[in-house]
Amino acid sequence: MSWTLTDLCCVVADGIMPFFIDWGQSPHPASAAPVGAMLVSLHAEHPEANQVSEMLRGFGLQLPVKVGSAPALVAEINCPKGRVLLR
Repeated sequence: MSWTLTDLCCVVADGIMPFFIDWGQSPHPASAAPVGAMLVSLHAEHPEANQVSEMLRGFGLQLPVKVGSAPALVAEINCPKGRVLLR
């Protein structure tokens, strides 16, 4: 298996801008992921929300970014035991 990654040492927008993985010919990990949880929502928070939103749109990403006191990724997930908020 051979993967190609963007530079993990290059942190952009305080970690809000994702790094990218080209899985090559290997199967995507989601194909073997356990079932039972579902992503309900995902958004980012950042003190400079407009600038981060522009960067994300430049890569064709439509992640909502809200103004927040500190950078954060916030995921809401439905699990067998209820809804969980990951920050």
